[in-house]
Amino acid sequence: MVFQKKIIIGSIVSFVATALGIVAIFFPDLLNLKKEKIQKYSASISNKKEAELFFNFLDKMAEEKKIFELDVLMCL
Repeated sequence: MVFQKKIIIGSIVSFVATALGIVAIFFPDLLNLKKEKIQKYSASISNKKEAELFFNFLDKMAEEKKIFELDVLMCL
């Protein structure tokens, strides 16, 4: 029994796609598909020291180019 070339290639491609799908679903760390944790910054700014901490956080996030969540209360 002789198989056609396209049937053999199609079978190999389907096995590879199935294996990658299983790895992506059950082991996302192997393909670096794990979701990134979002850093949160929550503070109330009422003095210069707290404002400097807030500025340092923003500066660090700008350098790393990461997504972050802010919850800031400014008391003047």
